[in-house]
Amino acid sequence: MSDSNKVKVTVRIFGDPYTVQSDDASEYVHEIAAYVDETITAIQNKDIYLSRTHAAVFGALKIADQYAKLKKDYEELLAILSDEPPASEIDPDFRRRRKRGKN
Repeated sequence: MSDSNKVKVTVRIFGDPYTVQSDDASEYVHEIAAYVDETITAIQNKDIYLSRTHAAVFGALKIADQYAKLKKDYEELLAILSDEPPASEIDPDFRRRRKRGKN
C-alpha cells in the first residue's frame, strides 16, 4: 500500500493518545493498541509504584516473550508437518475415523 493509501488512526495507550499510520484496517490497529494497553495496565496494576516507563518496558518484554514463544511453536509445527507423511498414510483407518468424527 502506498503512503497515500495508509490509514491514520488515533489510539490511546496507557492514557496517552498516539496517531498511528498503518496499511492495516483501523479496527485492527485499535485491537492491537487495546492489547498493548491492557498488557501495560495489568503490569502497572500489580505494582502501583512502578513508573510508567518501566510498566511500558515490562509490557513490551511480555509481548515480545509471547511472540517469541508463539513463533517457536509455529516453526516446530511447520517442521512436524513437513517431515511427517500425511496421517492417511500413517494410519490406514484415518479416513474412516475422520468421516465418523473420531479423529
